[in-house]
Amino acid sequence: MVQAVGCRPALRGFDSHPRLQCIRRSNLLVINVVGGTMKEKAVEETFVALFALTDLRQIFRDTKPTFKFNTEEKEQIKQIIERVRQSLNAIESELIE
Repeated sequence: MVQAVGCRPALRGFDSHPRLQCIRRSNLLVINVVGGTMKEKAVEETFVALFALTDLRQIFRDTKPTFKFNTEEKEQIKQIIERVRQSLNAIESELIE
């Protein structure tokens, strides 16, 4: 289920940003970039990727020292990795190509 929500405390300030839209999918927070120039999009996608990696880091913290993931955590990890890939692709296409 996808629903638009306010950003978590670490993302305050982005919550009211006109080009960022926060969406929660289960426990995964997704930030959609709306509009903006080419370079701005690359910068915003960098933040999106970093926030996703912070979520991944939290999963690692929650599961240490064994790092055994349950089914839900594995699905969240897949979603996080896919989101980071999307951000990296957007950054690459905006800045390099």
